[in-house]
Amino acid sequence: MTMTSQQLYRKRCLERHQCVRCKAPASGDVQTCEACRERLNADERDRRLARRQAGLCERCGGLPRPGKTTCEACRQRDLERTRANRLKKLKRRNP
Repeated sequence: MTMTSQQLYRKRCLERHQCVRCKAPASGDVQTCEACRERLNADERDRRLARRQAGLCERCGGLPRPGKTTCEACRQRDLERTRANRLKKLKRRNP
């Protein structure tokens, strides 16, 4: 399978420990630099707030469950992720 130019760019940046958005040095195993991460987090906060104020699921923009801020599909994904993380922790504690 051949890689697209975007996939190749991303791979090269990760190999060089560069931010995939601006090519600044990335810290640790993350794909972005601190400045880009802060910008992305702020954008996500704004998106969630706008969705919540519009009465939509704050994660996907769907219809939320009555009295809640997320829809059933997002809730199910959260439950599955939480269960998987708990299992990982248990396995690390009890090898």
